[in-house]
Amino acid sequence: MSTPEVDDRRRERHLKLRQIEVFVEAARLSNFGAAAVALGISAAALSQAISDLERNLGEGVRLFERDQAGATLTPAGRALFTHGQELLRAEENVRQAVVGVETRAGREPTLFRIAYEPDFATIVADTVYALMGVNDFVTVRAHEAETEAVARMVEEGSVDLGLTYSSPQLSGALEASPVVAAPLCVVVSNRHHLRNATFVGLEELADERFAFAWLEEETPPGTARLRHHVEALFGKTGFTPRRVDFRTDSSASVLALVRTGAAVTLHTAPGIAKDQRFSVRPFRYKNTPSETVTLLRKKGAEESLEAQIFVKSLRHQQEQAAKLATVRRRTRMDGPPE
Repeated sequence: MSTPEVDDRRRERHLKLRQIEVFVEAARLSNFGAAAVALGISAAALSQAISDLERNLGEGVRLFERDQAGATLTPAGRALFTHGQELLRAEENVRQAVVGVETRAGREPTLFRIAYEPDFATIVADTVYALMGVNDFVTVRAHEAETEAVARMVEEGSVDLGLTYSSPQLSGALEASPVVAAPLCVVVSNRHHLRNATFVGLEELADERFAFAWLEEETPPGTARLRHHVEALFGKTGFTPRRVDFRTDSSASVLALVRTGAAVTLHTAPGIAKDQRFSVRPFRYKNTPSETVTLLRKKGAEESLEAQIFVKSLRHQQEQAAKLATVRRRTRMDGPPE
């Protein structure tokens, strides 16, 4: 049996960022095997990194409770998940600050302008956070708008960048590039019994109360695309919700209700997964309806350093999405015929 003195000697003086990165990925996916695939390491290496991190944090610290359903964060794990993400963002900020310090020397305070669809508020906030960490004298002007309005502002030059769902009706003056995939997923509260499910089928939601951000006879412009995807999935699977107990014209109101645990919903917004009050679970079906978050630029326009940093942070999110896609491709999936 080890003594406290021996345990202290085995502990590292400082936490290792690689261990934090491994932990955050495992916590985000709630599954050690899936996290190992996403990180490109063995399951044994992932387990060892978690064990070393627990030991370095202190005697008796446990970050996960593991069972057949997956891995659930302990209270200590939830605390580390929040602060661990902050540490990883801080590391990226340090890298960008060091690289950009010479370039920024002597520059006047700059203005960065972006327009985006409301669903991307969390993504934009996280990316602006990184931008402000690199350039403490940047001023940001952000506009929430629907797809057509975002595209128009980019084309007119009233904003530097736009962030929208993909659209086939873009002007030839615009350059569009994909950022991250946004498949239709189930959104439940972080206390829901499906919160750790690797994949979900609609049959598992048969007895749930649904909430949707549209009325039977009216669809707000911002949710028309989402309604189309939801109804397409229902049509493909032959599923009809038994109870749709909450309809509104506000996505925020739907998510507020889901957060309480009173209902579930379906959504494509990638930023929801970052909110620890929710659990976003993918469907097990092939060809689940999906959106693509798209970055809009004006062709030929000179891109500022601030815009470059913003785009780099978005690309990092794309890499994370690609890791998740790899996990899903390596997992056997079944569902309705294509």
